[in-house]
Amino acid sequence: MIWTDEGYLVKIINYSENSIIANFFTNNHGYYSGIIYGGNSKKYKNKLQIGNKLHLHYKSKTEDSLGYFNCELLTSNGFLYFNDKKKLLIFNSIFEISSKIFPERQSFNKIYNSLDNLINNFDEDPLKKFVLWEYDTLCDLGYGYDDQDNIKKSYIPSLLLDRKSDYIFNDLKNILDINKNIYDKQFHDKNIKFYYRNMLNTLFYNE
Repeated sequence: MIWTDEGYLVKIINYSENSIIANFFTNNHGYYSGIIYGGNSKKYKNKLQIGNKLHLHYKSKTEDSLGYFNCELLTSNGFLYFNDKKKLLIFNSIFEISSKIFPERQSFNKIYNSLDNLINNFDEDPLKKFVLWEYDTLCDLGYGYDDQDNIKKSYIPSLLLDRKSDYIFNDLKNILDINKNIYDKQFHDKNIKFYYRNMLNTLFYNE
């Protein structure tokens, strides 16, 4: 099996002394894992940073086996926020989520395009963009709230209906809570722990 694509690096796992298993969220192939030989070398160190966008060439012996990646850097993103604690926290949260909720090897072009748009327009009001992206991503995966959920429509911030409307930070917190309810309902069996959420909540008290 051979394909080429582009994708964002969302997770790295050590595989051997010199190699890693890299997880990418790709444009046309969805969430995919593969070995990068020499991934722990100095040659790859700057390329393989969480949140970087890379051009990928994937090969595997069979469709179901774990293959390997050759990759070239397209854009380096995370380093832009090393000196901004809040933006870096939100940026890392994007890829913390991306490493946990996507089923493997299923294409989600719409979600990929929204992620791409989020990263390319991250600097302007990143907390708002993140909260809405998280909500929209859960909905696009088929996990949106419905009338049977314990979420009263009267409490849904107008920002979800009109993305250009004025808002206060409590509106964003309410949307985060809606997202958490979706996680609790849809992912409870996987025991996913989103530790970033407590860190994100600190942002509301430090503005």
